[in-house]
Amino acid sequence: MSLEQVAHLLRGKASIIDAATAMGAQLLEDQDLRQAASSSEFAAEMRSVEAACAATTAAPWIESRAAPDLAVALTTASANADALSKSLERLGMVPELLLIALVRGLCAGPLLRHYDSCDEVVRLRRGTPFPMPRREAQLVFGRGNTTPNPSTLNPHHPLTGTRFRLCPVETFDTTRVELDFSCADAIDACTWDDTDDLAPVIPPVATVHPYESGSELSIGFISAIAFFDVRPVAWDENSVLEQLRTAKRAGARIAVIPELTLDQPDSLETGLAMNREDVPRIVVAGSAHVTIEGERRNEAHVYIDGACVATHKKIRPFVARSLPVEVTHALDPADRSGPWTEDLTSEPKTIKILSGRDGRLATVICADFNDPAIVSALSMSGVNQLLVPALTTDQGAFAQHAGQLAAAGQAVVVVANGTLATDDASSDLFLTLASTPVKEAAAQSYAPTGSRRAVVLISFADSPPVSFASA
Repeated sequence: MSLEQVAHLLRGKASIIDAATAMGAQLLEDQDLRQAASSSEFAAEMRSVEAACAATTAAPWIESRAAPDLAVALTTASANADALSKSLERLGMVPELLLIALVRGLCAGPLLRHYDSCDEVVRLRRGTPFPMPRREAQLVFGRGNTTPNPSTLNPHHPLTGTRFRLCPVETFDTTRVELDFSCADAIDACTWDDTDDLAPVIPPVATVHPYESGSELSIGFISAIAFFDVRPVAWDENSVLEQLRTAKRAGARIAVIPELTLDQPDSLETGLAMNREDVPRIVVAGSAHVTIEGERRNEAHVYIDGACVATHKKIRPFVARSLPVEVTHALDPADRSGPWTEDLTSEPKTIKILSGRDGRLATVICADFNDPAIVSALSMSGVNQLLVPALTTDQGAFAQHAGQLAAAGQAVVVVANGTLATDDASSDLFLTLASTPVKEAAAQSYAPTGSRRAVVLISFADSPPVSFASA
């Protein structure tokens, strides 16, 4: 692609991210461009163009209307204008390499500076370049003891060495992905503590379990094939807030409550705002079934310092192989065998990833984490801390997918699980799944059982990483 073609591609772009996305999409579109990334014959010329591009501001990439505008901007920014001119002339013989050099230069300069000061939401589209988080898990778990660093997994990618990736698709199935940088400082403070440069830590996370058994939940709607409107029989906000205070006293900076624990998605909103100094700084407040404008949702709210900063609507409905007989006895005998599918509407949904410079935190709900497409979206987006409210009888593919996320992004995963079981077997179901990016698969995940009305503390540097703050 020539400089004139690049200038044409950039016309009408309103931001540096829009401009970079147009160029990144072209990189993905042309197989020759991707293959050219490993070329060494023109390496010196590409470095020259990259360096000049990195020294530019965002303005020429938004305002330029023709090749001479870009050429002037690059020449002005270059430390050696003559050498740059020769590099641009030589790369004119292999224009595909010019586009690679320009995108890499944007990632090393104006685009990186934009993301470093970004406080907005960036929707990932096909071709969008975005930075990976800086957190280095090996500093916590030991060099040589972790899954590979993401930067080593694809050494021939056009952006290798820039800390950036290109979003490969417009949507994952029907799910969009957004990076929200509006709470960057809080996300970094709660997911990475490098106060001690020699021994940084991933701060503890707590899972908070308000109910002992499924008998404390009701199912408001059930048919032969579907169920909905699961909620607590008696919602006790003060009891949950006291458990969150226990989590804070135990050292947790983040707390996760199981799926369908709340009466409404915002049932904790007032209590968290009034008690924000006494509870963990980040709270994933379980979830609740709710119907809004015809949409049947399973919705989780995420709070930072008592304010709701993100909402996740469950994407994949849970399929229950069995339900308590207290619920199914009202059905005709022929309809009591199941399975029953959670009756969610299927409108397109968005995964919002709360992003800092070091940490990238996401929340999905239960069955979402069993979907390989969603796991791929989380992995591609650089999520390195995943929090999952769940309500299930077994781990399913949780441990496998947690291992996949750990392998792809050196991530930690915490699942907070509730139960619909109403008999003594509920005490044998896992409360928490904690997964870390250690390289030995058998040691990656730990899932304790125990008293279900508990506060469980996950300290990632410990082995095993789980202890009970209360029961």
